[in-house]
Amino acid sequence: MLTYVGGTAAPGTYTKVEVTATDAEGATLKGTFTLTVSADDVYTIGSAGDEVNPFGYGFDVYQQRQAAGTKIAGWTATQADPATHFLILAGTHSGAVKFEYAPNGKGTGLCVSDPNGGWASDPLRDGLILTGCNTGPYQQFVPQSNGTLRNVATGLYVNPDGKGAQLRGGAAPTPWGGSVYGWTPYNSLPA
Repeated sequence: MLTYVGGTAAPGTYTKVEVTATDAEGATLKGTFTLTVSADDVYTIGSAGDEVNPFGYGFDVYQQRQAAGTKIAGWTATQADPATHFLILAGTHSGAVKFEYAPNGKGTGLCVSDPNGGWASDPLRDGLILTGCNTGPYQQFVPQSNGTLRNVATGLYVNPDGKGAQLRGGAAPTPWGGSVYGWTPYNSLPA
C-alpha cells in the first residue's frame, strides 16, 4: 500500500524525495529519489483572452482605466468588452504566469498584481490592481491543481466578491467555487 502525505502540486523537480515501504511482515525498505512533476499547459503563453471562473466572470480593468493603481474587478468576460482582455505571460517563478492588460489584444505594459497593501490607491489590503509589468513575485500567479490561482509573493488565492467588486487575495479559496479560474482564449469568449 502506498500512502501520499502532503506536498505541492506545482510542476518542478524535487530532489531527495524519501519513501518508506513496509510489507505485511513488518519489513521496511527506504529509498531516496528525484521526482519530476510536469503538467500540460491549458493555454498558450502570449495568447489573448481572460481568466474566467465557472460563473463567466473574468478579470476586468475597472472602467477600462489604463493606469497603475486601477482595480481589477470581477465582470462578465466578453470579446466586446476590452476591459476583460489580457495576455497570459510566463512568470519567472516555477509554474507561474502573469496577466498583462491588453485591450483589443494590444499590451499596455500594465499587469495584474496583489501588492499586499503596498499601494495607497488600493482600497483593499490584498485587492488586485494594475501595476507596471515587472519580474517581481507580486504579479505572478501559480495555477493550482484545483483550478485556483495563488499569488507567489503573498501565498493568497484570487477570490471574487461579487460582480463588479474588486478581486482580492484570501487565505483560502471561496467554498462556493468562485475562485476557480481558467484561461479562456479570446476567440472562445462570448461575443
